[in-house]
Amino acid sequence: MSTVILKGDEAIHYAAMHNMTLNKYASESEHAREGLSIEEANEIADENPGLIWVETHIKINSGEPGE
Repeated sequence: MSTVILKGDEAIHYAAMHNMTLNKYASESEHAREGLSIEEANEIADENPGLIWVETHIKINSGEPGE
């Protein structure tokens, strides 16, 4: 499994599809936050989408038979 960080609208879309909460990087005016709802993330992303992120894990196949 590989860890992938999605950001901005891509993160919001993925989180909505997988019933996940999102995170926010720290900004000059606010601390980092975890556990954001889709609605909260959308409000923040309207001003700065680069602050929103979600971490997920994906399986990467090597192309070998049986994977």
